[in-house]
Amino acid sequence: MTQPPFPPTNYREPFSPSAEQKQRAEALKRFNRLYVLTPVIVATTAAVLIITLMLVATLAPGISVNTEFISALADITIMMILFPMILLMLTGPLLLMAIINTSRKRRKLGKPAFDQGGGFQVLLWKLDLLIQKSQRKTNEVAPQMANQVIRFNETLAFIEAFIKQLAHYFRRS
Repeated sequence: MTQPPFPPTNYREPFSPSAEQKQRAEALKRFNRLYVLTPVIVATTAAVLIITLMLVATLAPGISVNTEFISALADITIMMILFPMILLMLTGPLLLMAIINTSRKRRKLGKPAFDQGGGFQVLLWKLDLLIQKSQRKTNEVAPQMANQVIRFNETLAFIEAFIKQLAHYFRRS
């Protein structure tokens, strides 16, 4: 049995970036290698070397080391960890100051402040109205639903009591 030939289809070629996009991607890779990966690798290598040196100096038999040397190595390791963390923790207050500064500049230039409109603020206002509407509707509907559940449980309790009473009548004493 033979198979019929496949009908010709129009397949689109897969996406291929332009020369400019390739240049930008290569420039981004070069930047990341030079300014992101290299410092991280150097700092990590230095920290591992210092910790290794500290462990070898303290645990190796026959090597007499003074405690000041070990303390200095430990201090260097702690500083290598703390300085980036301190810089990271400073970003929050710096961003807050930048927001306040930008708000003041906008007010001096006569532009509306961020809380006087803008797309994001309008979106937040709409979200707030939706939440208020849902809370109002919940406050209206919740007692009605609770009454339905109460009535249903009331009916079930009545039927159960009725069946027990009937069983009591027909039971031999």
